[in-house]
Parts: sequence; structure tokens; C-alpha cells
Amino acid sequence: MKKIVALGLAFLVSLSCLSPTEVAASTSITNTEDFYSQVEVLDGDGQQIPYTVEEIKQMVHLEPENNNVMVPFAIKGENYGPMTFARMFYIGSGTYGKAYYNPVDTILTVKNKARAISIKAYHDNGVGGAGKLAQTMKLPGGWTGSVHMSAWSSLPRGKKYRFQVINQEGKSFTINNIRVLYNN
Repeated sequence: MKKIVALGLAFLVSLSCLSPTEVAASTSITNTEDFYSQVEVLDGDGQQIPYTVEEIKQMVHLEPENNNVMVPFAIKGENYGPMTFARMFYIGSGTYGKAYYNPVDTILTVKNKARAISIKAYHDNGVGGAGKLAQTMKLPGGWTGSVHMSAWSSLPRGKKYRFQVINQEGKSFTINNIRVLYNN
């Protein structure tokens, strides 16, 4: 039941996004089906949640660069970037980034090929740091453009979360922009 509710919420958020399109050819990802088949969602214990490719498509959207994304009026958005990194960083200012209340979507934009990355959502510990791991999204490398991750809408509501971006390949690359959408 929780999975169905989460997918319903993710679908509602995705209505504000444009439909997926083909990705520029690369050595890692040659089409959107390759991309979606490599996306993984893990729970707070690091166990993969067995979503189908169709369910992943409802939570993660790969789009070309420079799309204007319509955002529902009840949601705030903040932009960060560009960031060049080889290891990891938290989204927002400070050591552990910003805590976001009821996050619903994160949009990552790259101009060159992305490296394989993980985005981890941690519960806010209430004293400016990251608490227990809540969920992880793993994205393959080799794509360009923007990726929308609306899986955060499946996290328990009424809480704040902090996001850590981890470069799984350890080779430097640039994320041109990260936009976090969250409730007021």
C-alpha cells in the first residue's frame, strides 16, 4: 500500500515535468531505456527496492538541457551550482547542507557526460547534521541533460531531510545545477 501511495505522489509531481526524450549517445548510456534500467532505489538499510522500469520512469525523468520546468505553486525551489567534485558534497550551504521539509523532487543538470552518482537522503538530526539514512537513488553515468528524481515524495511526510551527492567513480566532473523542490 505504501508503495502505491508513493508512486501516486511521484506521479502527481511528475505531471509538472516534461516527458522523457532521447539522450545523447555516449559510451555508457545510448538511450533512455538503458538509463532507466540502471537506476536503483535503496531503502534506509541499503536494500534495493524492487521497482520495475515503468515504476522508475514515474520517479525519475531524463530530459534534454534547458527545459523550463513548471513547479506547483505550493512548492519552493532552490538552486545550487555549478559544483565540480570527485568525491561527495551535501546540497546547500554548510558542512551537512540544508535540511529540506517534505522534499518532492531534485533536478540535476549536467552539460557534459555525468559520472555514476548516488544521492542519499538523510533524516535531519535536529542539530544541523545528517541523521539516519532514509533512502538512496543510484544513477548510472554517461547521460547529459537533466534528471528529475521525484522518489523523495515517498519519504515520510512532515520531516526534514538532507541530501548527499556521491561520485561513485571518483573522477572529477561538474554538475551545472541542482534544484531541490520541497513543501513550505
